[in-house]
Amino acid sequence: MSDIAAAAAAMNVPEDLVKRSAAARAAAAGASTDDVLAAWAGGAPAPATTAPAAIPEPAAPVTETAAEPAPQPVPSAPVPSQEPVTAATAPAAAIALPPSEPPVLQGRTEHPFLLAAGAAALLVVALLVGFLAPALPQEGNGVYSSAVPLTQAGLDGRDLYRSEGCSACHTQAVRPLVADVGLGPVTIADSNQILGVRRYGPDLAHIGSRVESQSSLLTVLTNSSEHPSYAGLSDQDLENLTAYLFESK
Repeated sequence: MSDIAAAAAAMNVPEDLVKRSAAARAAAAGASTDDVLAAWAGGAPAPATTAPAAIPEPAAPVTETAAEPAPQPVPSAPVPSQEPVTAATAPAAAIALPPSEPPVLQGRTEHPFLLAAGAAALLVVALLVGFLAPALPQEGNGVYSSAVPLTQAGLDGRDLYRSEGCSACHTQAVRPLVADVGLGPVTIADSNQILGVRRYGPDLAHIGSRVESQSSLLTVLTNSSEHPSYAGLSDQDLENLTAYLFESK
């Protein structure tokens, strides 16, 4: 074990502190650091401080013979205590903090009348969009009409539509209501379609704009579980009836 480790174990202090203390004591005693460490490691006191050599003063003229003073004993260096050496810590400087005030809680300002006015305005806008927007004229050539140009097959199919009583379950009138939004332009008085009296099934006004082809209408009339079958009609009648429906757009 080295002298530093032995001295640290004997004094029960960290090695770096023992090393610094030994260097300081050696400088004060005029000895080497190793001698101080060796003494501390063996439990002996450090070498005593050696008094510095006196500087000779200039000789003064001798007038009388005076008694020389008795030599004074040289004080010896204090023996280091065997108690653990702790590093001195300077008290932390007090930091002056500015005076603080307690926090003040502030509530959020409510505006109930402003909230009510916003809700009323939103309701008015919803009513305007729901009831007036469907009744607005559609973009086109400037002529707003519900009349549908029909071919001869379409005219024959319209007569068949009437004779078969299709208007008992289907209407052909788009109303200016929210329920009819998406069916097409609102129907006006000049319509040449069979308006109907009840709407058990879908409204068929502008039905040609909502189906892919005339054959899809034929499938509904002849092979659908959700509609009565008209497979008993002739091929020509089915052609005319689906032509009337498909041309209604």
